Amino acid sequence: MSKKKTRITILAVLLLLFLAPRMAAADMIGYEALLTGRTDSPVTVSLSSPAYKSLAQFGQERTESLNRLLKHIAVSVSLDGEITETTIETDGESVCSWIETDLDSVRRTVYSFDPETGYDQADAETVGDSPAFAAFLEDHFFLLNRLLDDLYPVFEKSASAFQDKARKTTTNISFRGYGRGVRSLIIPIPDEYVKAHFPDALADLAETEESRSFISGLVFSGTQKIVLLYDQEDHLLRINYDGTVGLTPESMRKVSVVWRCLRTDGIKKDNLTLKTPSVKGNDRYNAIYTREIDLSDSAKHTVTWDLQIDLKEDQVRKKIQFSADLATADGAVGGKAVFSEKQDGAENRITIIPALKKENSAEYSGTIEITGNSGKIVTSSSETAIRISAGRELTMPEIRTAVSSDAVALQDQISGILIRRLLLLPPEDLDYLTLDIPDELWDSLAQSIF
Repeated sequence: MSKKKTRITILAVLLLLFLAPRMAAADMIGYEALLTGRTDSPVTVSLSSPAYKSLAQFGQERTESLNRLLKHIAVSVSLDGEITETTIETDGESVCSWIETDLDSVRRTVYSFDPETGYDQADAETVGDSPAFAAFLEDHFFLLNRLLDDLYPVFEKSASAFQDKARKTTTNISFRGYGRGVRSLIIPIPDEYVKAHFPDALADLAETEESRSFISGLVFSGTQKIVLLYDQEDHLLRINYDGTVGLTPESMRKVSVVWRCLRTDGIKKDNLTLKTPSVKGNDRYNAIYTREIDLSDSAKHTVTWDLQIDLKEDQVRKKIQFSADLATADGAVGGKAVFSEKQDGAENRITIIPALKKENSAEYSGTIEITGNSGKIVTSSSETAIRISAGRELTMPEIRTAVSSDAVALQDQISGILIRRLLLLPPEDLDYLTLDIPDELWDSLAQSIF
């Protein structure tokens, strides 16, 4: 095995482990973190003793040799608002760490091996093939959930903000699990008003900086229409929105939103249908999303969701589904989440099964299973020990210089540091690295690394 392939393999394992932290931290830091990717208080997720049950490219002996190596490796991820700190350990000792945060449209990272330099990477940049699931969480799932939470009050306030344009109608329509609508408020916003006052008139209704910034960055064209449906208690039951909107004048979309919503003590439910075909061309971003957080039963809390996305951009078409059914009862967290991506007739799927028990008021521990499929073929199956505990406050360190990130070189540096530490392990646990390499070549390789 070449040094390059060794590094790639180890990094692939570590990247797989990085997918888990936000998924498993549900109960301790609130189910909202599962959906939004954000925590209200610092939390630390530690992953250790990873073990593969199977790897499609390896036989049993090769897989066992990898597990003997991986049992020495642990990853700790600490989250505090917009700051994340990641530490790689071998046998309880830190190998290297890095801390990062977003600065406008730039991701700044400071590494333990170069603590006086900040490495900046534009949000749009990627390194190699970013794991599809990790990219989906950041670019689609977390963002969509935050927007649902943040845009609800925007539409709620639009009733009074545009009352001079609204007309009321009575109706009688029921939705199972949501209630019965008895009154509608129809708000057509004419093109002249849109040209003069949008997006500011909508952005002023936002309650968070992220949603205000999102709305302010939109381009609106033509008449916009909002329809609000209320129940007998005057609770908002359904939101309809139709209009031509884009991120730029060249990327306008015909946006149609049908959004059932329920907000009561202990229960939050949403059923969203979103269609956004391009005004020019055949691009689209269509989504059907249902989610429910039920905290009404003190003995059992549940969160479920099902997100389906039909995405077409230029010649690339993808169908994505991400569903989950998770619950907390008697101090245990369990359930299952499944991510699937279909493209060009091929399907890749990841199944995540957490099994956690409450250790004390601020800590959970257990395991998390991750199984990867390509079509019907199991490509990997692993189980990792996981511990979730209250974290510490994080602050970005002061730096002397900021430079553009050379992500590939930094990955090579991290993997080099890790390999040097692994070479200190007992020889019987280094089979994975040394197998099929002559002793003379391995000795030479080891010396060159040090």
